[in-house]
This record gives sequence, C-alpha cells and structure tokens, in this order.
Amino acid sequence: MIASAFSRRALLALGFVLPALSPALAQTYTVEVPDPSGNGSAGASAQAVNWDTYANSRLGYSIAVPLGAFVPSPEGGVDGLTLLQVGGRGQIDIYGTANTQGLSPAEYADFIAGADRIREVTYSTGGNSWFVLSGFYNREGEDSTDLIFYTKYMFNAEGTALAAFEVSFPEEDKPFFAPIIEYMEDSLRPPQ
Repeated sequence: MIASAFSRRALLALGFVLPALSPALAQTYTVEVPDPSGNGSAGASAQAVNWDTYANSRLGYSIAVPLGAFVPSPEGGVDGLTLLQVGGRGQIDIYGTANTQGLSPAEYADFIAGADRIREVTYSTGGNSWFVLSGFYNREGEDSTDLIFYTKYMFNAEGTALAAFEVSFPEEDKPFFAPIIEYMEDSLRPPQ
C-alpha cells in the first residue's frame, strides 16, 4: 500500500502514534504572511510565524512546521503530523513512508494525480528524487470545490523511502499560504 495523505486515515486506524513536538525546540522566524482576513497589505499586516522542526527519527526526515497559526490535530499521525489552521480551513499534512512498491518519483506522482479526490492538477514538476503537484481537490467531508492543494515528495538516495508535505486551503487564502509553502519546501529534508 502506498502511504500518502490520500490513504493516511486508513493507516491511522492501525494505531500509529505521533511523536509530540517539543516546545523547547521552538524558534521564531519571521516569514512575511499576509493577514488571513485580507485587511491591509502583506507587509503592514505581516505576522511572525513560530516555526519548529519536526524530525522523524525512524525514517530520518525533517521539515520546518509553522505553529501559532496552526495547531497539531489530536488525531495523531503515521510517521508524520497534521496541522490545522486556527480559525480557518487550511490544513498541513506531513508524512513519510517506505517506498515498498519501488515506484519512481514520476510513477508516484501519477498515482497521486489519479486519486479520486483530485479534481484537477494545474502544476507539476519533478526530478530524479522529488516531485511537486498542485491543483484543486475536494477534501473528505466537504462540498467545497475551491480547495487548492500543494504537495512535495522527496525520496532518499536509494528511492526506498520518501517524505512529503501537503498543504490544502481555500483559493482566496493563497496569499497567506504562499510564503508558508515556500519556507516548508525549502526546509524539507528527505529520509536518510
């Protein structure tokens, strides 16, 4: 079975538990993010986002995660973390898994792009050890058609394990999420 945000709930039922983030590790980095209410310019209403590093010692991957504007989901995780936007509909999923089927990044991207909940892929790119997909999908339990998703997958050098993050949010919140996605994308380190 390929583990992704699209099959993650099924794996949660197997009893995997999320390691807690340590508040002692939290650091504050200023990343320009517009006020999600849309009031004021990005610079005038920029918020300081507290960032922590989520490191998965079992798979050996890490990524910076925004806290304050997001809180960990109480559902736990499968070698990862789900963050929910405070006061909004945004969600960030972070996960890693073994590549048990030995798929290449291009094959994995095709699998993800073909998932039932993907309405449209509007952007895709990739390389020998990574890929990015973005577009629109329908989140489970919601009738909305305005949800943007952005996901990046990174494979280890052998292609035997991968780490990924997926961000989903309403289309009108794109100015708020764009710098967060960029920062997370730059911080993602593949499994060792």
